[in-house]
Amino acid sequence: MNNAISQTFEDKLRAAMNDQLPMPREAFVAQLGVELTHRAQAPRSRQIFPGLNGRRILQWAVLTLLILSLLATTILGPQNIVAAMQRLLGYIPGVGFVEAERILVEPVSLEREGIIVTIEDLVATSDETILILHMENLPVEEAASYCQELRATGAEEVCLPSAPSYTLKLDEGEGYTGDLVRGQGYSENQGKEWFTSLVFPPLPPATEQVTFIIMDGLPNMYQGMPLQDWEFVLQLQPVDEGDQQLVYEVEDQNMRETILSPMHSTTDESADSATIAQPIDLQEEVDFKLSAFALSDNLLTLNIDILWERVEWHSVEIIDFLNTQGVPKGGPLPHHLTLTDASGMQVPLVLNTFESRGTESGSQKASFTLSADISGLELVSPLTLTLQNLQVEAYFAPEARSHFLFTPETTFQAGDCEPFDHVLDIYDYSIELQEVCSMESESLLLGGGGGGGGEPNTTPPPSPQYGLEVRIAAPEEVLTIDVSDSCTQTMDNCAGGGPQGRFVSEGTLISTSLYYEEPRWPIDFVLSYIHFQLSGPWSVEFDLP
Repeated sequence: MNNAISQTFEDKLRAAMNDQLPMPREAFVAQLGVELTHRAQAPRSRQIFPGLNGRRILQWAVLTLLILSLLATTILGPQNIVAAMQRLLGYIPGVGFVEAERILVEPVSLEREGIIVTIEDLVATSDETILILHMENLPVEEAASYCQELRATGAEEVCLPSAPSYTLKLDEGEGYTGDLVRGQGYSENQGKEWFTSLVFPPLPPATEQVTFIIMDGLPNMYQGMPLQDWEFVLQLQPVDEGDQQLVYEVEDQNMRETILSPMHSTTDESADSATIAQPIDLQEEVDFKLSAFALSDNLLTLNIDILWERVEWHSVEIIDFLNTQGVPKGGPLPHHLTLTDASGMQVPLVLNTFESRGTESGSQKASFTLSADISGLELVSPLTLTLQNLQVEAYFAPEARSHFLFTPETTFQAGDCEPFDHVLDIYDYSIELQEVCSMESESLLLGGGGGGGGEPNTTPPPSPQYGLEVRIAAPEEVLTIDVSDSCTQTMDNCAGGGPQGRFVSEGTLISTSLYYEEPRWPIDFVLSYIHFQLSGPWSVEFDLP
């Protein structure tokens, strides 16, 4: 926690009163001190208000609260009192905005054979338990070698990625089942580092110790590798209000709901080799909301929520993926948000990637945390937060996917390409499947392309010997498309593949299908995924207290 940027309700109230009310006379302060000391030492009566029953006491309490509210409004002003009288939330680095009840006393790390696993934070609220996990020095090279050796033995089973399981446990008899509710993670440093935020059911009140267990391997590894289970004993402590920033919840004032234009999926069904999914009405309502902000003397922290309706929209991001390449490790990621005050001054915003929960699996909601250094700035309200673009990842259900059969007309040699003429419209974007090309070994396009940005998925795949590339023409708003072998006809020969981004020089999207042996015709290509960008802007306004 950072006490330097914390400011409680009492601090705010005290500062406002010092600014607007005269200082009391020293004689009055001295007399008041004597009186309070005398009263504190006097015996207390069991009846606080003689002659008043409980109902009358409650009426007086309500009246007193109203008077205090009016007084505070006079002192603080209407904008401040809305924030000051609401519930005090917490901004927890690594988690975001939560009403925390208990937190991790300190990070806990374990090291085995060079692998370091650190529990960065654990935050327990009344609704859920959030755990932040960081892994370092994952042996991705050893994982690749393990998979190659397994295939060299002629083993029938394929190299399946590990599926780690995460559990929270209390002492026996506590009656708590800490199975994972949801989670998300991402790799850095060529797959050697892994960051994860995990959500578990809420802990029982006043829990002081919990055990966190990792079983069945680690991320970016393969099933069958000799990896031990991990167990961490975590000490918890109550949250001190002084360790939290005062958070101002934003109601539905000055919010602007944006309705996206109707979008339809249509295709050309003239080709006998294509099975096209029925058009889907994709008229969407997307909410862009500033849900809360936290303020201290030198830091403004914003929490935004994006909500949508379509279940096939797996995730929605504000990250500018087209400009993530070249960002140093740990550096701030580019994003599509700008913040300006009423005078037109733009305030740089930093996307706190590790503190943003992003899209919650299955919830059709994404939450992001951003911060701005406002030390020395004289901001003029209202402030305007503008989102220029949204980037959407959509995965289509099997019944909504389009299929295209392909058989080469001639002997297909490495480097050969044949036309693959199919045109379809997805989300108002015209998608043209242009050609299929044959690649072998070193010629295979593996790794991320220019369109996807950032580091590719570096989980070491088994070594394929053959590959097919579908080359696709699409507008710049389309970042990646997955048109690859469904593998239903040759499951034992498929080695993966998927969208590889865009050849910048040609403006062509690439999607690969990989094989251990020569492909077997016909290939059933299926369109299952698209990553695209929606253009804004969307804006919200808010006033600083």
